[in-house]
Amino acid sequence: MLLILSLCVSVAFAEINFDPAFIDLGTLIQGQTKTIRVKITNTGYSTIQITDAIAQGTGPKDLKVTQSLGSKQSGELKFTYHSEWVRGAIYENISIIDQEDRIHSLIVQGLVKETFLFSNPQIDLGFVAEGEEKKIVVYAWSTIKPQAGLNIQNAQGTLIKITPTTLDISNPEKIIEGGSVTGYKINLTYKAVGLKKSIRKLIAFSSEEFPMAHPEIHLIGYKKP
Repeated sequence: MLLILSLCVSVAFAEINFDPAFIDLGTLIQGQTKTIRVKITNTGYSTIQITDAIAQGTGPKDLKVTQSLGSKQSGELKFTYHSEWVRGAIYENISIIDQEDRIHSLIVQGLVKETFLFSNPQIDLGFVAEGEEKKIVVYAWSTIKPQAGLNIQNAQGTLIKITPTTLDISNPEKIIEGGSVTGYKINLTYKAVGLKKSIRKLIAFSSEEFPMAHPEIHLIGYKKP
């Protein structure tokens, strides 16, 4: 009786073991890709049919997984991590779902180093009236390739002028011109036309040195009542 009960519990709680138990991508340069292979093993006593594999995050793409795992049988989960839309710390999850709708989760960690840093990556315009114009200055520089070029990719209706300069970045809270770091001065002009309740704009830049990266500045604000 005890043996039968133990076997039933093992079947009921059939699980997938990941090897390695979690993925540490290390440090990636924004735009870099990395292909990962993970050994998966059915540690239970019944066959597991994998019905889906879902990435809960923006990085993991092209997921491929062994569809059927017999008792104690091993297979593979393969995916490619794309970092072009990721920045900073990575903490994402890949879920493998079986025929009983059980979820088997794999954690993906790491760090994405941005190709360009901005003195103010998120600009709060506050309350803006229809037709009002806002002028902002932002500084940008690359810690990876200091001489890398910077171009506007999508201005989102704003007027932008990019000028090479040198920067003093010793105080992260107050970036000023005139230091030893090669960088750019970005003069940005936003004119409120056809305002809705809120302002949400993503201004995208590009660089020939980092063709797969997407440096961005976020504009946020609200329509003045």
